[in-house]
Amino acid sequence: MILLEEMRARDLDEVAEVARSGFEHAWTRDAFADELARDVARCRVARTEHGGPIRAYAVWWLVAGEQSLLTVATAPDARRHGLARALLREMLDEGRARGADACFLEVRPSNAPAIALYRSLGFERFDVRARYYDDGEDAWILRAPIADPR
Repeated sequence: MILLEEMRARDLDEVAEVARSGFEHAWTRDAFADELARDVARCRVARTEHGGPIRAYAVWWLVAGEQSLLTVATAPDARRHGLARALLREMLDEGRARGADACFLEVRPSNAPAIALYRSLGFERFDVRARYYDDGEDAWILRAPIADPR
């Protein structure tokens, strides 16, 4: 079972812990709090049982007809169970419903599992941001067309 919910202020400690478990340079609790307060941001969490711990999260923006995925992560022991996929499908569905043309994200070229997930959802390499990350690694900009094809 996958339950998707709005992220709330009471979730911030758990969300920050999931972030720390997955990223060397993780978002802070305050960074997530800032997004909760931003009108253009959508902040969602995934659980595997009612009232259970947060197992994944995603934060995205929808601005001027474009969607941008800012961050998504799954707790290490909950990976490969469809949680991030469910969050990203919800994101893309919302973008389509609200008239967005495309969704963009940045990813490390070395993050093969994330790239495989993104490609399975229709994302393709669009551009490169040279030396984007603190350690000098490039970022691939991926794009998925999401406009309703009517």
